[in-house]
Amino acid sequence: KDADNIPYYDILTERSVSTFEKALKLINNDYTYSFVKGWEDKKIIPMFANGNGLLLMTQIGIIQQLRNMEIDFGLLPVPKLNEQQEKYLLNIDGHAQLMAIPITVRETEKVGAILEALSYYSHKYLVPAYYDVNLKTKFSRDNESSEMLDIIMDGRIFDFGYVYDNWVIAFQFQYLIREKAINYVSKIESLLPTAEAQLKKILDAYDAIE
Repeated sequence: KDADNIPYYDILTERSVSTFEKALKLINNDYTYSFVKGWEDKKIIPMFANGNGLLLMTQIGIIQQLRNMEIDFGLLPVPKLNEQQEKYLLNIDGHAQLMAIPITVRETEKVGAILEALSYYSHKYLVPAYYDVNLKTKFSRDNESSEMLDIIMDGRIFDFGYVYDNWVIAFQFQYLIREKAINYVSKIESLLPTAEAQLKKILDAYDAIE
């Protein structure tokens, strides 16, 4: 954000380029199976469950599918970029963070109260039942995984640029890695005008609400 607390793109930094180069080298080798083409690839979970993979980067909900896995496994947070990074961070997917009430709804106060109640009781009862009982007890194999889960959850972030990017820049990182491309900087530079125009629309919409 700038001095006026307004978001802006600052993506072509030394850190960003360094991160891309490390990821490119890490993924494109003979020891890594990458399925960045999308979730349609269903081979990755069975591969890991059958003992054909050392590390699996996936969603927390997948732990339940590994419950019957014969080989012991543990949980780890996403690695830090370097020693200077203060804590482990994990980006939350941007497709399910809110609910909208259609304009056709007439009893908005009633609907709002119901959604508020559902959210409150989900937080009070559902989250502890799933997190403390299922993830930490039923699905985890050891106490260390329970501790790692707390570290993972403590590092959750909602990336404004990812949530509101509208498929302009956010997925270019994985697309370029999949294509084994090295033109990261030139590709992002070519997309920035479109991304910045999209960002302006989002900020103008927020201003209109205020």
